[in-house]
Amino acid sequence: MNLEKRLWLESLLFSFVILLLFTLYTFAFYQKGDLYIFNKIFANASVVLISLSMGLASYSYFFPKLLHYLEFRKYLGLTGFYFVLAHAAIILLLQNRFPFPVYFFQQETIAAFLFALASSLVLLVMAVVSHSFIRKRMKPRIWRRILRLGHLALVLGLIHFGIKSSVFWIDWLTYFFPIFPPPSLIAFLVGVATIALRILMELSQRGIIGKK
Repeated sequence: MNLEKRLWLESLLFSFVILLLFTLYTFAFYQKGDLYIFNKIFANASVVLISLSMGLASYSYFFPKLLHYLEFRKYLGLTGFYFVLAHAAIILLLQNRFPFPVYFFQQETIAAFLFALASSLVLLVMAVVSHSFIRKRMKPRIWRRILRLGHLALVLGLIHFGIKSSVFWIDWLTYFFPIFPPPSLIAFLVGVATIALRILMELSQRGIIGKK
């Protein structure tokens, strides 16, 4: 098995473990499992995978023992994007709950939709340029700049999450019921931690703060 196939296989196995964990946790949290719940599961798992993909450089900067995991960035990011597509496809199937396009252009939903759309478009561009055929035909400087947009896609996705779910998070933080946090809050905090660590890495590299 060549290197790329091994990286794909290991990344897919890891991604489906994340998906399985979110499935079990989400089923337990909502006490049900239907297509709407699977929509949430794919959304939450995608945020975690994309966060890990974007964050591996920062993690390995502060924890050098993680350097050998950098080679998984591309594959985790692509799998996370495929989960985003699954999330979108399930929404289109749930026409009774999310009638397309009327639901997405209401005053209460358009902001969340536009942030999700912008994030997805950035991820789509990154997925296209990550292909070796495209990469070989691009200037390395431009290629790297495009891939750095991944953090922008993550921020846009987290804003989408915040708009959609902040009311439920505040309710849980107020009453702590049920005892465990909503799955979307867990995914959101993973994304926020990734962005925060990236900012700390940038500050450290510029000598503004120490590495340790």
